[in-house]
Amino acid sequence: MISAIRQQWHLFAVPADELFGSFFDAMNSFECPFGNSGLPRYMHDTDKSGVDLKLVWLERGHPRASA
Repeated sequence: MISAIRQQWHLFAVPADELFGSFFDAMNSFECPFGNSGLPRYMHDTDKSGVDLKLVWLERGHPRASA
């Protein structure tokens, strides 16, 4: 299942406070759609790291996602 997801999507971890800040502004200027979700607790401990991360999904093959 993981390989199927990776074949369809580029996945990136982005600090949550930047998701709808500088990252959103960049994607908006490129007119590039994206999705986002939280990381499972067992993959990232926000309390230990001090940084809340979000997983960003960019569709592979979308011309603007590669820019």
